[in-house]
Formats: sequence, structure tokens, C-alpha cells
Amino acid sequence: MIIDDETSGRIEQGSVLISSQDDNFENFVVLSQSAFNMIIRTQRYGKFFVLKTLAPHLRNNPYHQQLLRKEFDLTIGLTHPNIIRTYSLEQVEPYGLCIVMAYVDGRTLDSYLAESPSRASRTRLMRQLLSALAYCHSQKIIHRDIKPSNILVSKNGNDVCLIDFGLSDADYYAILKEPAFSRRYASPEQLSGEPLDCRTDIYSFGLLLRELFPHRFNHIVRRCCQPQRHRRYETVEAVSKALFSPWRHAVGLMLTVLFVAGLIWAGYSYRHTYISEFEFVAPSGQPLRCAIVDSKAHILGGHSPSGRLEIPSLVRHGLRKYPVAAIDTKAFAHELDLTRIVLPDGLEEIGEDAFSECSSLTDTVVFPESLHLVGSAAFCSTSITHLIIKSKCLVEPNPDYTNIFYSCYNLQQIVIESTVDSIGFNFFKSSNAKSIVAPDHWISLSDAVFSTILNLQEIKLPSRLKSIQTSAFWANSLPRIVLPESVEDVQGYAFRWARCQYLEFGSQLKYIGPCAFANMQWLDTLVIRAPKPPRCPLDLYDGSPPSNAILLVPPASVELYKADSNFAPFSIKAIPSTSKGSTRKSSN
Repeated sequence: MIIDDETSGRIEQGSVLISSQDDNFENFVVLSQSAFNMIIRTQRYGKFFVLKTLAPHLRNNPYHQQLLRKEFDLTIGLTHPNIIRTYSLEQVEPYGLCIVMAYVDGRTLDSYLAESPSRASRTRLMRQLLSALAYCHSQKIIHRDIKPSNILVSKNGNDVCLIDFGLSDADYYAILKEPAFSRRYASPEQLSGEPLDCRTDIYSFGLLLRELFPHRFNHIVRRCCQPQRHRRYETVEAVSKALFSPWRHAVGLMLTVLFVAGLIWAGYSYRHTYISEFEFVAPSGQPLRCAIVDSKAHILGGHSPSGRLEIPSLVRHGLRKYPVAAIDTKAFAHELDLTRIVLPDGLEEIGEDAFSECSSLTDTVVFPESLHLVGSAAFCSTSITHLIIKSKCLVEPNPDYTNIFYSCYNLQQIVIESTVDSIGFNFFKSSNAKSIVAPDHWISLSDAVFSTILNLQEIKLPSRLKSIQTSAFWANSLPRIVLPESVEDVQGYAFRWARCQYLEFGSQLKYIGPCAFANMQWLDTLVIRAPKPPRCPLDLYDGSPPSNAILLVPPASVELYKADSNFAPFSIKAIPSTSKGSTRKSSN
């Protein structure tokens, strides 16, 4: 057990080893460095070790030191052949507090897959990863960051090693419970900030399984990646059973299946669930190209369609009808004569650049409730004026590069209806939308949900909103933001780089996260109506407090705010009595 943070060099008996002069590390080689951590290879006793430490600017930050200690505490007891071995937590000059771990000479999973390994090798790797995850969950630990870069494959033996428990959590931890994830492999509940369980790791594993075996186990991938977690596999053991259950069917059952399959083959005009390209006529009269994938229709495009295009919900081929599930990548890109599209109920995916550069595409686009994936630049450089979103859970396959509505200069309003539970990271980035209406049942804004919107003039926020998640208004163009009275907490980086000049919080505000006001160089007035200063970390500004900004607080609280070091950079004044009954519109 590590004793008090301020005690230097002392440790209780039987706990973490602190190195002495005789067992110093040497020959340091920095393997990688991020904004938060450094990974260093070093030597001691003639062996290689790996040190994980904080980035130089965070080494004296108590919050990040706690995170490093939490990662050590979670991993020190893990003993599994496919999980990185943790040895100790030590002070190592000149890097400060470090987690000492075993060195694995390997490459990341994505690098390994680039070598085109055999199916048997990938199957063996999948078994080892499932074993490691099952062990973690048996120890009440959720990894929360399963992705290719956190899975090493050793050069000798091609064995899996699960690494980087920096974002992990366990039931027995009551602190440091903030949402954390890598966006591309995050589950919907991570994106919306809900409590997590082992099914979060199962969701991420499903995405990896699709990369390991692109054309196999589709039904297992779909169940692992269900947006509603109660529809996923309950445990990793259940996933393993689905993947590797032995063949137990009797010969009679096999003959029955073959007989039924023969009847189906004879009674219908198709042989496989995959049917190559064919053509059909849309209800609006345009000939379209289509293919059947996993018994669902994918719209591939058309022959220079024009005017109003209505895509049907069902496509007939032979004697069978198939539901339209996807519009493929670049299906209608550069179709200059398209003026309006009607998307069908049941549509699940819209591919990248599906309608990009359709400059005559105007009026309103409605996303049906079934839609859950929209690719980058799907509506780039169109002339749509309104967007109505009904999708229950809407994400983008590669959220780090989202630009779905870039150059949509005529986009006036985006309406998010009550059927929507959450919107994915950066979904509206660079959309040029002038107005957004959020559903009133939302109590939390997702990570970066309104970030980097170029020409936004108004947001209608939910009246019962309680939480603003990380980077929600990052680089937002709104000049004035008035948050609902109900808002209680604001997470880190929420308003970083925002062009906001006037920002107002209600009386219920209790917490503001790290760097929430970083780089707000346009801010001139901040209003906080909470009678007590909200709880804040050490640095709200990332070293760059708003210059010449005025903080208005309740008259009876002026001295309390002046005594709080977090608000010292502001010129603190009492809220004028004339503003007491001011209208609290969401944002305008």
C-alpha cells in the first residue's frame, strides 16, 4: 500500500519497492509520448523493463498522479500470461513517479494484421484476448479502452499481451470515475456518460472481431455491438461459447437442415445471402443499382438520377423482398441534378461521401429512427436547409475525422427529436448550421457534441439539463451562451477555444472541470449565479486565464469568490439587480 502522497521515499512493509542506489535503472529509451504519458524502455539487473510515467507538464499534477496510482493499484495483482505484468511503483530520476512493467518485444495488433497472418493465427490470438478479458472481469476490472494499439503481439510466439490500463476502472474504486475512452472503439454508453459494466469491453471486442475476421462471425459482431447493452452478450464467456462451441448436431438434424435448405433453394430464386449487383426502379422513378449483403439491401448508386429521389424501405429480387439497410460510400456523390432525397424507415447506415457535392440537393433531410451510422462528408457541399434527426443513437464510424456537413452553407436548422438518446463525438463538426434544437429529455450533453460548429447562432438547450460533458462546446462559434438553471456540473475542456463573449451559469452549478475555460480569449463576461463558488480543479484555464474578463456573482457572494483562487484572474463584481429576472433562454 502506498502511504500519503506528501511522504517522500517511505513505504509500508510488503508494499511497492522504491529503488535504492544499487538498483538504479539505466539506458533510457523513450518508446512513445502522448499528451498525458511517456513510455520508456530501460534496463536493470541486465533485463529490459518498461516505465510508464506522466508527461513532463503533468508530473506535479495531483489529479494525474492519482490516475497513475490507480492504474498501478488495478494492475499489480493481475497475473495472466496475456496481460502485461506490473512489478512496482517507483520514483525514477529524472522521470518522477513511474509504473515499472515487463518489457514485451512485439508490435501492435494493427501492425500484426498488416502482415496478413493466417486464419489459424488470428483465431489463436482471439482466444488469448478473450481469456485476458475474462480474467480482468473476474477481478471486477473493466478495461474501458480495448483497441488495436493496446494489444501487443509478441515477435517470438505471436502471443497476445493486453496493455494500458490507464482508463480502467473497478467496482471497489469510489473516486476517479470520470468518463474515459478512445472514441473510435467506445460503446454508446461511454459516449453518453452512463455507468459502465463488462459489456462495454464486449462492445469494443466486437469491433476488433470485425477487423480480425472481416467476412466471418457477422452475427456475433452484431450482437456484441448492439447499441442497447442489454441486447449484447452478458459475459466474455458467452462470447467464447458462441465463437468456439463444438459441433454437437446429430446426423438426423444435419439431414433435416439440408432438406429444408433444399426446399428453400428450390422455392426461391436466390442461392446465397450475398447477391451481386442488380438494378431496380425507385418509387420516384429513377433506376438504382443494388446488392444484397447478409440478406439486406445496399444501395450502390444510380444512373444520373435527378429531381426528387425516394429510396424504398424494401427491394424485391426474385421472389423475395429485402430491407434497405445501407447507402454505400459515394453512392450518389456529384449527382448535380438531385434536388431532394427521402430516406426510408429501416435504413441503418449512410456511407462516406454518399451525397457529397450534390449541390442542388435542397430542402429538408430526415434521418429515420433506425439510422445509427453516418460516414464522413456524407452530405458535404450540399444545399440542404434543414435536418431532422430521429435516430435513437447516432454515431460516425471514424469520429476523429468527422465532417459530415462541411460546406453546407445553406443549413439553417438542425432539430434533434425526442426519439434521440445521444449524438456521437464531433457529429456536427464544421456543419455551418445556424440553429440547433436539442430534445428536452436530455440531462447530459455528450462529449464534443456541439464542438467546432462554424456559424452557429443559436442553440435551444434542454430545460432539465444537468451535465455538460468534455469538450461539449469546444471551439464553438456562439457569441452568447446562457445555460439552463438546472446545470450542476461542467466537465473538462467544455468551452476551450469557444468564441463565446458572454457565458452564464445558473444557481445550481457545483463543479467545473479542468481547463473548462482554456483559451477563451474572446470572453468578456462570465456570470455564475451559484451562491457558493463551484468546486474546481487546480487549473481552469490551462495557464491562459481570460484577460480583462468580468465575473458577475450574487451580491452576497462577492467576497467568497474573491477568496477562491480559481476565480482570481477575473474582475469580480456583483450581478446588477436589473438582471435578476432576466430571461434565461438557452443560447443565442
